[in-house]
Amino acid sequence: MLARNSTFVAKRGAAAYAVKPKGSSSSDIKISRLPNGLTVASVDHGSAVSRLAVVFRAGSRYETADEQGVTHHMRNAVGYDTKNFTGVQLLWQTGSAGANLTATGTRDLFTVEVDVIRDQAPRALSLLGEMAAQPAFKHWELADNTETLWVDRAYMREQPAEFVVDLLHKAAFRDGPLGNSLFAHDFNIGHVSHETLKKFAASRLVSGEAAIVGVNIDHGELMAYAAEQAPIVSGQGLPPPTSKYIGGEVRQAARGSLAHVAVAGQGVGLSDAKALATQAVLAAALGTGPAVKYSNGVGSGLAAQAAQKASNNYPFGISALSAAHADTGLVGVYIVAHGEKVGALVKAAVSAFRGIAKSGINEEQINRAKRIAATNVLLNAECSKSLLEDLAAQTLATGSAQSPTDFVKIIESVSATDVQQAANKAVSKLSLAGYGKLDATPYLDEL
Repeated sequence: MLARNSTFVAKRGAAAYAVKPKGSSSSDIKISRLPNGLTVASVDHGSAVSRLAVVFRAGSRYETADEQGVTHHMRNAVGYDTKNFTGVQLLWQTGSAGANLTATGTRDLFTVEVDVIRDQAPRALSLLGEMAAQPAFKHWELADNTETLWVDRAYMREQPAEFVVDLLHKAAFRDGPLGNSLFAHDFNIGHVSHETLKKFAASRLVSGEAAIVGVNIDHGELMAYAAEQAPIVSGQGLPPPTSKYIGGEVRQAARGSLAHVAVAGQGVGLSDAKALATQAVLAAALGTGPAVKYSNGVGSGLAAQAAQKASNNYPFGISALSAAHADTGLVGVYIVAHGEKVGALVKAAVSAFRGIAKSGINEEQINRAKRIAATNVLLNAECSKSLLEDLAAQTLATGSAQSPTDFVKIIESVSATDVQQAANKAVSKLSLAGYGKLDATPYLDEL
């Protein structure tokens, strides 16, 4: 019933206000803002299952040097006592409504969400708001919660993709806010005090930094709850700290025979829809994996095909990497292979990336990349969780949102020149992160 996890890739967003035109359908995105700064966003496709979230601009980028790890501790404290109710009461009520509760975190956002059958949505909303906005952070509960933090760290190392992207942000943004990890460091686990958590919550879990977001729920129902019942403290947090892209590399050796390597350059943030669409097409041109699930192919992307030629048919995995935050992003490739074989693959993929920047792509390649990018957007929109997270990210980054179909229209307008310019920007200063058996992994200056 209760799940906690982190999310490292922000969803694509766009900067066009979602004003409902005359004659628009019930599935239009609707966004409202209350006088206290609280934002309400929804889209209703008429499904029998509602997905609801209370979202705050309270991701790891808002941690100061003395607060590192606080968002991980806060995320894992969801489900414990609040200022008004015991955690047992809240979780029992959530379960009796048939709802699934999840707490997630990105570098930009802290999200608590539920999915529940539609007629139980009002009940789930009241429980959701209490658990997200009114945490008590009792010190004895935090002590009991330490084990879950260690489990997260262990799981992260067993699923290295997320860990490598975490390291990549450190390489790209160094000690800037976006370089902060999504996870508490080993030396921080259990050492973030309840006073620190309360101070952080008081500064970030406020109405001016919050949004109540719903998929498959009436907008008026969300508005009524937000205006009359939501237990979110009125206030305004500090503006998001900027994080300059610097570039660099971070390598962490580990046991095992595999090497996980990510190479990326500066991408774009959520405020520029055309630039985001261009980044989506660039990622598709690099290669987003095989079209057939569980096949031994690597897809049609240029970086993927270059790596395939360099592999001598040795098994490996490759996919484009694309991350968009509120103000900037990353775009590049992620490769996993046997440590002794990975060097040639990384060099081939980066060479193909640089080739796009130097020579561009032809008409056939741009059209294929646009079709792949559009398909990925529409497939993600089929999942209510992805749709909700996308809507939340757009709304809190830009104050507006675009539908997946509108974003696909922007993708269709992307030109080969746009893609070449985006690639030029990215490869002008690359970042590299590696984890695992790295003896044969090239250093950044060798690429």
